[in-house]
Amino acid sequence: MKCTMTKTMLTVAALLAPLPLYAQEAQELTAPMASSSSKAAPSNAFELMLGFGYEQGFGTIGDSQPKVNDLISAGGEIQLGLGWRINPRSTVGIWASGGKNGTQDLAAGGSAYTAGAGIESNYHFLPENDWDPWIGLAFGYRGLWVTTDQTSSWQGIGSRLSLGVDFRVSRELAVGPYIAAGTNIYFHEDTPNSSSGIDGRKLTLWVGAGLQARFDLFGQHG
Repeated sequence: MKCTMTKTMLTVAALLAPLPLYAQEAQELTAPMASSSSKAAPSNAFELMLGFGYEQGFGTIGDSQPKVNDLISAGGEIQLGLGWRINPRSTVGIWASGGKNGTQDLAAGGSAYTAGAGIESNYHFLPENDWDPWIGLAFGYRGLWVTTDQTSSWQGIGSRLSLGVDFRVSRELAVGPYIAAGTNIYFHEDTPNSSSGIDGRKLTLWVGAGLQARFDLFGQHG
Protein backbone atom coordinates (compact mmCIF):
# COMPACT_ATOMS: atom_id res chain seq x y z
CA MET A 1 0.00 0.00 0.00
CA LYS A 2 2.75 2.39 0.96
CA CYS A 3 4.57 1.56 -2.25
CA THR A 4 1.48 2.37 -4.33
CA MET A 5 0.96 5.74 -2.54
CA THR A 6 4.62 6.62 -3.05
CA LYS A 7 4.38 5.92 -6.78
CA THR A 8 1.21 8.03 -7.01
CA MET A 9 2.85 10.99 -5.22
CA LEU A 10 5.90 10.77 -7.48
CA THR A 11 3.69 10.75 -10.58
CA VAL A 12 1.74 13.85 -9.43
CA ALA A 13 4.99 15.67 -8.62
CA ALA A 14 6.34 14.88 -12.07
CA LEU A 15 3.20 16.29 -13.70
CA LEU A 16 3.26 19.50 -11.63
CA ALA A 17 6.97 20.21 -11.98
CA PRO A 18 6.77 21.93 -15.45
CA LEU A 19 4.03 24.37 -14.36
CA PRO A 20 6.41 27.15 -13.15
CA LEU A 21 8.20 26.96 -16.50
CA TYR A 22 4.90 27.29 -18.38
CA ALA A 23 3.94 30.28 -16.23
CA GLN A 24 7.27 31.97 -16.91
CA GLU A 25 6.89 31.43 -20.68
CA ALA A 26 3.36 32.87 -20.57
CA GLN A 27 4.62 36.00 -18.81
CA GLU A 28 7.37 36.46 -21.41
CA LEU A 29 4.87 36.13 -24.28
CA THR A 30 2.34 38.55 -22.81
CA ALA A 31 4.88 41.18 -21.70
CA PRO A 32 5.34 42.76 -25.18
CA MET A 33 1.56 42.89 -25.65
CA ALA A 34 1.12 44.66 -22.34
CA SER A 35 3.91 47.09 -23.24
CA SER A 36 2.26 47.90 -26.58
CA SER A 37 -1.22 48.37 -25.13
CA SER A 38 0.12 50.64 -22.42
CA LYS A 39 0.94 53.19 -25.17
CA ALA A 40 -2.26 52.75 -27.20
CA ALA A 41 -3.85 55.91 -28.57
CA PRO A 42 -6.63 57.48 -26.46
CA SER A 43 -10.27 58.29 -27.16
CA ASN A 44 -12.04 61.62 -26.77
CA ALA A 45 -8.75 63.53 -26.72
CA PHE A 46 -7.71 67.03 -27.79
CA GLU A 47 -5.05 66.57 -30.48
CA LEU A 48 -2.35 69.10 -31.30
CA MET A 49 -0.30 68.41 -34.43
CA LEU A 50 2.96 70.10 -35.45
CA GLY A 51 4.62 69.34 -38.77
CA PHE A 52 7.78 70.42 -40.58
CA GLY A 53 8.71 69.54 -44.14
CA TYR A 54 9.09 70.63 -47.73
CA GLU A 55 6.54 71.47 -50.43
CA GLN A 56 6.63 72.13 -54.18
CA GLY A 57 4.03 73.17 -56.75
CA PHE A 58 3.52 72.36 -60.42
CA GLY A 59 1.10 73.28 -63.19
CA THR A 60 -0.45 76.25 -64.99
CA ILE A 61 -2.66 78.55 -62.94
CA GLY A 62 -4.98 79.49 -65.84
CA ASP A 63 -5.28 81.10 -69.26
CA SER A 64 -2.66 83.81 -69.74
CA GLN A 65 -1.25 82.80 -66.36
CA PRO A 66 2.22 81.48 -65.47
CA LYS A 67 3.06 78.00 -64.31
CA VAL A 68 3.56 77.63 -60.58
CA ASN A 69 6.90 75.91 -61.18
CA ASP A 70 8.04 78.85 -63.36
CA LEU A 71 7.44 81.16 -60.39
CA ILE A 72 8.62 79.15 -57.40
CA SER A 73 10.76 76.15 -56.51
CA ALA A 74 10.70 73.83 -53.50
CA GLY A 75 10.44 75.38 -50.07
CA GLY A 76 9.95 74.71 -46.38
CA GLU A 77 6.54 74.32 -44.75
CA ILE A 78 5.21 74.44 -41.19
CA GLN A 79 1.87 72.81 -40.32
CA LEU A 80 -0.36 73.22 -37.29
CA GLY A 81 -3.45 71.13 -36.57
CA LEU A 82 -6.08 71.20 -33.82
CA GLY A 83 -8.51 68.33 -33.62
CA TRP A 84 -10.73 65.96 -31.70
CA ARG A 85 -9.55 62.35 -31.52
CA ILE A 86 -13.01 60.85 -31.38
CA ASN A 87 -11.64 57.36 -30.82
CA PRO A 88 -8.22 55.75 -31.28
CA ARG A 89 -8.79 55.41 -35.04
CA SER A 90 -10.53 58.65 -36.08
CA THR A 91 -9.61 62.33 -35.78
CA VAL A 92 -11.36 65.41 -37.18
CA GLY A 93 -10.18 68.99 -36.93
CA ILE A 94 -8.74 72.08 -38.56
CA TRP A 95 -5.27 72.71 -39.95
CA ALA A 96 -3.17 75.63 -41.15
CA SER A 97 0.14 75.78 -43.00
CA GLY A 98 2.67 78.36 -44.09
CA GLY A 99 5.69 78.04 -46.33
CA LYS A 100 8.57 79.98 -47.82
CA ASN A 101 9.76 78.94 -51.28
CA GLY A 102 12.62 79.73 -53.58
CA THR A 103 11.89 81.59 -56.81
CA GLN A 104 12.31 80.53 -60.44
CA ASP A 105 12.92 82.38 -63.73
CA LEU A 106 9.74 84.50 -63.75
CA ALA A 107 10.40 85.73 -60.20
CA ALA A 108 14.18 85.45 -60.05
CA GLY A 109 15.67 87.37 -57.17
CA GLY A 110 12.33 87.73 -55.42
CA SER A 111 10.60 85.84 -52.62
CA ALA A 112 7.60 83.53 -52.47
CA TYR A 113 5.23 82.44 -49.70
CA THR A 114 2.35 79.98 -49.46
CA ALA A 115 -0.44 79.52 -46.94
CA GLY A 116 -3.34 77.17 -46.43
CA ALA A 117 -6.13 76.43 -43.94
CA GLY A 118 -9.12 74.13 -43.78
CA ILE A 119 -10.63 70.99 -42.30
CA GLU A 120 -8.99 67.58 -42.10
CA SER A 121 -9.85 64.04 -41.09
CA ASN A 122 -7.37 61.26 -40.27
CA TYR A 123 -7.89 57.52 -39.98
CA HIS A 124 -5.40 55.35 -38.04
CA PHE A 125 -5.08 51.66 -38.91
CA LEU A 126 -3.17 50.28 -35.88
CA PRO A 127 -3.66 52.75 -32.99
CA GLU A 128 -2.94 50.07 -30.39
CA ASN A 129 0.54 49.36 -31.83
CA ASP A 130 3.83 51.18 -31.48
CA TRP A 131 3.87 51.74 -35.28
CA ASP A 132 0.57 53.12 -36.57
CA PRO A 133 -0.01 53.79 -40.31
CA TRP A 134 -2.56 56.51 -41.07
CA ILE A 135 -4.26 58.31 -43.96
CA GLY A 136 -5.60 61.87 -44.00
CA LEU A 137 -7.83 63.96 -46.28
CA ALA A 138 -8.06 67.76 -46.11
CA PHE A 139 -10.00 70.53 -47.89
CA GLY A 140 -9.60 74.27 -47.66
CA TYR A 141 -8.10 77.57 -48.73
CA ARG A 142 -4.81 77.94 -50.58
CA GLY A 143 -2.84 81.13 -51.30
CA LEU A 144 0.38 82.00 -53.13
CA TRP A 145 2.31 85.30 -52.91
CA VAL A 146 5.27 86.20 -55.13
CA THR A 147 7.27 89.40 -54.65
CA THR A 148 9.87 90.86 -57.01
CA ASP A 149 9.68 94.65 -57.15
CA GLN A 150 6.01 94.37 -56.25
CA THR A 151 3.74 91.62 -54.97
CA SER A 152 1.31 89.46 -56.94
CA SER A 153 -0.93 86.88 -55.28
CA TRP A 154 -3.30 84.06 -56.21
CA GLN A 155 -6.15 82.78 -54.01
CA GLY A 156 -8.07 79.54 -54.35
CA ILE A 157 -9.13 76.26 -52.79
CA GLY A 158 -7.66 72.77 -52.77
CA SER A 159 -7.58 69.27 -51.37
CA ARG A 160 -4.74 67.17 -49.99
CA LEU A 161 -4.20 63.47 -49.38
CA SER A 162 -1.60 62.52 -46.75
CA LEU A 163 -0.06 59.20 -45.80
CA GLY A 164 2.17 58.57 -42.82
CA VAL A 165 3.31 56.28 -40.02
CA ASP A 166 3.25 57.31 -36.35
CA PHE A 167 5.63 55.88 -33.80
CA ARG A 168 3.86 56.09 -30.45
CA VAL A 169 6.37 57.28 -27.89
CA SER A 170 3.76 57.36 -25.13
CA ARG A 171 0.00 57.59 -24.70
CA GLU A 172 0.19 61.34 -25.25
CA LEU A 173 2.86 61.61 -27.98
CA ALA A 174 3.45 60.11 -31.43
CA VAL A 175 5.96 61.16 -34.08
CA GLY A 176 6.65 60.00 -37.62
CA PRO A 177 7.14 60.79 -41.31
CA TYR A 178 4.47 61.75 -43.84
CA ILE A 179 4.10 62.32 -47.58
CA ALA A 180 1.36 64.41 -49.18
CA ALA A 181 -0.06 65.32 -52.57
CA GLY A 182 -2.82 67.79 -53.36
CA THR A 183 -4.62 69.63 -56.14
CA ASN A 184 -5.51 73.32 -56.04
CA ILE A 185 -7.48 75.66 -58.26
CA TYR A 186 -6.91 79.40 -58.05
CA PHE A 187 -9.95 81.67 -58.57
CA HIS A 188 -8.61 85.18 -57.97
CA GLU A 189 -5.46 87.12 -58.81
CA ASP A 190 -4.18 90.36 -57.31
CA THR A 191 -1.40 92.27 -59.07
CA PRO A 192 -0.02 95.78 -58.54
CA ASN A 193 -2.29 96.99 -61.37
CA SER A 194 -5.45 94.89 -61.08
CA SER A 195 -7.61 92.54 -59.04
CA SER A 196 -9.72 90.06 -60.98
CA GLY A 197 -10.95 86.54 -61.40
CA ILE A 198 -8.86 84.02 -63.31
CA ASP A 199 -10.07 82.81 -66.71
CA GLY A 200 -9.55 79.23 -67.79
CA ARG A 201 -8.73 78.02 -64.30
CA LYS A 202 -6.65 74.87 -64.18
CA LEU A 203 -5.66 72.40 -61.50
CA THR A 204 -2.21 72.77 -60.00
CA LEU A 205 -0.41 69.98 -58.17
CA TRP A 206 1.41 70.29 -54.86
CA VAL A 207 3.57 67.62 -53.21
CA GLY A 208 5.30 67.54 -49.85
CA ALA A 209 6.98 65.38 -47.23
CA GLY A 210 8.27 65.79 -43.70
CA LEU A 211 7.82 64.88 -40.05
CA GLN A 212 4.83 65.33 -37.75
CA ALA A 213 4.34 65.17 -33.99
CA ARG A 214 0.92 64.50 -32.41
CA PHE A 215 0.06 65.40 -28.83
CA ASP A 216 -3.14 63.63 -27.64
CA LEU A 217 -4.15 65.43 -24.47
CA PHE A 218 -6.87 64.90 -21.83
CA GLY A 219 -7.99 61.63 -23.46
CA GLN A 220 -9.50 58.44 -22.11
CA HIS A 221 -7.58 55.16 -22.05
CA GLY A 222 -8.91 51.71 -21.68
